[in-house]
Amino acid sequence: RDNKIVMTKFLPVPWRVTHAQFENALRASNKRMGIMTCPIYLLHSPMHLYRDIEYWVESAAICKRKGLLEKFGLSNCSAEEVRRAVEAGKNFDVDVVVNQVHFSLLDFNSPALQEMQRTCDELGVTIIAYNSLGQGLLTDNLTEEKFAGNKPAKMMGINWVDLIPLRTALRDIADAHSSSSTKGGDNTVKKRVSMAQVALCWCRNHNTIPLVGCRSKQQAEDILASLSLHLSSEEVAALDTLALKKCTLDSPPWRRKLFVALAGVVMVACRWLDEWGFGVVERVEA
Repeated sequence: RDNKIVMTKFLPVPWRVTHAQFENALRASNKRMGIMTCPIYLLHSPMHLYRDIEYWVESAAICKRKGLLEKFGLSNCSAEEVRRAVEAGKNFDVDVVVNQVHFSLLDFNSPALQEMQRTCDELGVTIIAYNSLGQGLLTDNLTEEKFAGNKPAKMMGINWVDLIPLRTALRDIADAHSSSSTKGGDNTVKKRVSMAQVALCWCRNHNTIPLVGCRSKQQAEDILASLSLHLSSEEVAALDTLALKKCTLDSPPWRRKLFVALAGVVMVACRWLDEWGFGVVERVEA
């Protein structure tokens, strides 16, 4: 726990246009988290109707001088956007250290994603692999019946037949790393490696930090178990070949800007609901 790093994000909705608004959002986040200085503050998206990415890097530098943040991060940024942000960070004296982006076996073979990864490696920017399990598409629990109602798959234009070779390879590799051991008498304990563990280990093999959500103790244990798994270079290469190329970085700018605007509307609506007592977040008294 002593080595934990706290991060949160700034959403550049169309009605946020000033350095002061950036600072106010950061101060509010720090207050909610009970900290004075945010270790890493991320820009949720580079898409804005009026402001370019350099403007928000300057905002971060101003807040750094005031002791409100230590380092700046990015999210959903392309290779060009990462390069511009890092250069602006040098000019304004604030380190740009991470880029949180969709990074999984569902999008690895996208040219835009691979260019972004090469740029991050070149500039020393760590990739936080968001959606590393494809919202369940790369896990054992998925069946063809469940897939039929999977909204993320529909949004990304993924068909069940597209997934079969990749999922088969994940399961085969997982089985190859599973083992049995005998503990006294005839009691045999099976150590079963999951597809999720293989997918997360693959992300780590590509020098990314997987960002994973979990809803149960079992899921948390499965995720932690992936840290002890090691894939061979041949296994990684096989998965690389089978990976899809459904990357969000390939979306047209208008769609990415629309997403930010809609997310902003949801953010405001949730805030109002919380204020009126209809929200789902319970306030914790110190």
